[in-house]
Amino acid sequence: MLAAIAALAAGCAQIVRPYDRWRLFSTQRYRLEAERLSFVHGLGDYGSAADADRVLAERVASTVRTVTDEWRASVVPESTARAMEEVRAGASPT
Repeated sequence: MLAAIAALAAGCAQIVRPYDRWRLFSTQRYRLEAERLSFVHGLGDYGSAADADRVLAERVASTVRTVTDEWRASVVPESTARAMEEVRAGASPT
């Protein structure tokens, strides 16, 4: 009985993984905040770019894509990640 409870708790912790989700969320938040501040104050590429809005959109999209890929690689269970890939590829998940 105790072994079953321990296995269940370990499984739940593996699925939830709160620290990993928090770490990835914080990473994305800090990256996006740095981009926002650079954009608002015209720093770096934003100061010389005539199309600063486009540069910001590209960097935000890149950041979201990168963090989402990290999340899928480290937090999402393998079976869920495989199903997501199949859906993205147009196949029905098995």
